[in-house]
Amino acid sequence: MNTDAAGTLITIGAVAQATGIPANTLRTWERRYGFPAPTRTGGGQRVYDPSVVDHLRLVRVALDRGHRAKQALSLTADELHALVGGRPVVDGPHGAMEAWQRAVRDLDGPLFSSLLRQERSKLGALTFLTSRVGPFLKWIGDAWSGGQLEIHQEHFAADHIRSTLDETWRALSPPGRPQVICATLPGEPHDLGVLMAAVAVATAGLRPLVLPGQTPANQIVASARTVSARAVAISLSDYSAGHDFELPLRSLRESLPPNTALWIGGSGAPEQVQGALTQRTLEDLATLA
Repeated sequence: MNTDAAGTLITIGAVAQATGIPANTLRTWERRYGFPAPTRTGGGQRVYDPSVVDHLRLVRVALDRGHRAKQALSLTADELHALVGGRPVVDGPHGAMEAWQRAVRDLDGPLFSSLLRQERSKLGALTFLTSRVGPFLKWIGDAWSGGQLEIHQEHFAADHIRSTLDETWRALSPPGRPQVICATLPGEPHDLGVLMAAVAVATAGLRPLVLPGQTPANQIVASARTVSARAVAISLSDYSAGHDFELPLRSLRESLPPNTALWIGGSGAPEQVQGALTQRTLEDLATLA
């Protein structure tokens, strides 16, 4: 970890690295809930007491188990310890990633599924997404484009990750009617992002409804009206960055009921769509939900 000159405080980047919680989310929590509360260096940089790391790891586990950010961030470390039943430990990703890569190259489905579930159980759902699944999907794309993976291996990996994500959001979702519609628009061929969004929504205590890939906009609107959805969450991958989705998104916003929010996320999301809220990270989506 990077420390200040006195060697007693740590930077926001070090806190983010140690906890798996992005710096932007830490700033949002500070603004909304007053925690984690930093001190400032002479240059205005945020620095923290190292004890905040264990506290935030407990907050992260509480969120992964369905507790709201407002509740979790109001509790002391001891109260969080009692709430989640133990102190989490965040291990480095390299061993897990290497094991996943071997299982994919060998097409070992039972092993790969078991390894996925082990990491999900160890880290909690949200950190599992951000520190394991996201980087691994990038590795898959790079390895396939670089000729290190065959297309059948890429499809094998995506299928098992898809199954694990589907299992995860269903297990985390509260009972009752869906509150957030998770979907992709026609022209977006990648559906893993929408399943990751569904997991993030479920960790926030809301029940998602995941629609099949490339659902027509009028059917997304019909689903939102049927369940009186609080929000519609649209996932846009890197693929979408090279295509113009701004007009379909604006049209979708105009067609949705006024009290149904439109949330847009993913690496291919446009910077701004009038009437919609763009979320750059899954942690931000979970906080928003």
